[in-house]
Amino acid sequence: MTTIQLSPGEHIVLVLRKHWFIFFTSFLSLFLALVFGFALFSLRDTLYSALDAAFWEPFFHLLFWLYALFLLGAAFVIWIQQYFDLWVVTNHRIVMVEQRRFFDREISEFMLSKVQDVTIDIPHMIATLLGYGNMTIQTAGERSFTVENIPRLDEAKRLILTCVDEERKFSRAVSNPE
Repeated sequence: MTTIQLSPGEHIVLVLRKHWFIFFTSFLSLFLALVFGFALFSLRDTLYSALDAAFWEPFFHLLFWLYALFLLGAAFVIWIQQYFDLWVVTNHRIVMVEQRRFFDREISEFMLSKVQDVTIDIPHMIATLLGYGNMTIQTAGERSFTVENIPRLDEAKRLILTCVDEERKFSRAVSNPE
């Protein structure tokens, strides 16, 4: 996991990752592709009647194991993206880590004092039933940050807005000592 350097007095409030259902559906599609591969591999016996079985058997085995290796690689890529895509909310800032490819990662961060708006979007019925959706945070720099398919949207929004309010109170207290 990416190491996030915390400044003195800063602590992690919330870590957000994609909802488990997104991970599950990706792996389910790979599982169905593997079942499809097994079905095709089992049909090879019907082809042997028209082909020389001794010649084609190693070829079919090679194709099947290359297919299975490809699916294993795809599963690894899905897991890497699931594990390394995250949002870390501290009491001073939000850090967004987006793993795009194996060695390509984008890390963005912005101070909570710059947050202007937090919007949540629940895109469909399954997301409503399972309690996940998308969150967009608009900053004062006219840039928005979106994290997709995260769980517990209402709780995350409430925590972020609470941290924003505390950060603004702290900033006012520091800038206007009495």
